[in-house]
Amino acid sequence: MPSPIGHSLAALLLRAPSEPKGWIRCQQPAAWWRSPITAVILGNLPDLDLIGSWLVSGHMSTYHHDFTHNVWLALAVGLLMALVTRPDERVRAGCWGFVLVSLHVLMDASVGAVLLGPTLGVPALWPLSDQHFGLPAAFVMMLHFGPTADILSWANVWALVHETLLFGIPLSIVLWLRK
Repeated sequence: MPSPIGHSLAALLLRAPSEPKGWIRCQQPAAWWRSPITAVILGNLPDLDLIGSWLVSGHMSTYHHDFTHNVWLALAVGLLMALVTRPDERVRAGCWGFVLVSLHVLMDASVGAVLLGPTLGVPALWPLSDQHFGLPAAFVMMLHFGPTADILSWANVWALVHETLLFGIPLSIVLWLRK
């Protein structure tokens, strides 16, 4: 799984091109659903299952990906955002909610132990199917955690550096071009 850093940078990268100059610094007043904070929250939302998993089993990875990494959560978030937004912004807010949660699922579907190797996939159609769907090749390195993994490892440091470069450099370029 990518880290919260990778999910956050990817969500910001997806939103930044459609937002005005100064958006990342919250300089322009905008609707709550357009803020960079909302983008980061929605980009990380499916990983709340880590907390629930830890509370239920004592291990963060026990139920990770089981309930929240699917198209149904993305649809539910999109619909909820559309319902709580002003009528003239409902369609755009709902679409962004769906897209940002779907981005998280897509990123997790692109994770592998080795770059360009096989992916682990996610149960994107759960509960209708337990089949895991993944991209043909991994472009995000797996973050190791759980009952048998040491989260403070060199493999995880390298995964964090990789995510930061993979999404941070393009985000920096987009923000710089929007000056």
